Amino acid sequence: MLRQKRLYDSRLNWEQFKPGDSVWVYTPQRKTGLSSKLQSWWKVPFQVVKRLSDETYRVKCEYKCKPQVIHVGRMKSRKVRDNDDKGVMRQSDDNIDEHDDAGDENRDGPSRIKNIP
Repeated sequence: MLRQKRLYDSRLNWEQFKPGDSVWVYTPQRKTGLSSKLQSWWKVPFQVVKRLSDETYRVKCEYKCKPQVIHVGRMKSRKVRDNDDKGVMRQSDDNIDEHDDAGDENRDGPSRIKNIP
């Protein structure tokens, strides 16, 4: 058993956090009536207040919660995205033709489905 623990600990690499870092915290609380498959187990926003040891941190929820001591195994860093429009696909109204689509099979654009009586 000790050999397995040494091997596990040698491959283990905990993430280091600084005070003020925003983190996700793993909280496995299942909501009644919802499928566990579709629930999110990671809660955010939590902020690191203090590093207590190599493996434990004091974190504070940003929704007026008391600070909690949490093991680093239940935490992962939160990547903050910029609010730019990269990767956001938007459809403008000027790309849609208003004419009848009969005979326009080769054109590039949204396909239209006609109602057949």
